[in-house]
Amino acid sequence: MEDYIDFPCSDNWLGYYYERGLTPRNPKPFDKKLKMKIKELEEENNRLRQMLSKQQKPTYKKLPENNLDKF
Repeated sequence: MEDYIDFPCSDNWLGYYYERGLTPRNPKPFDKKLKMKIKELEEENNRLRQMLSKQQKPTYKKLPENNLDKF
């Protein structure tokens, strides 16, 4: 197979070109440790979002109905 990619590019683009048969160079697969860290950060992000949404829920106090007489 001929290599049609004669310029430097990221592993993402190299993978894109490889999948389309434009280069025989297969980029390194995503590091397993990096995938684990991404998953860990996504879980932490979800926990933080849940905590934040609980704190931001508005609390309304019901006014007594007889307050209308004061206006």
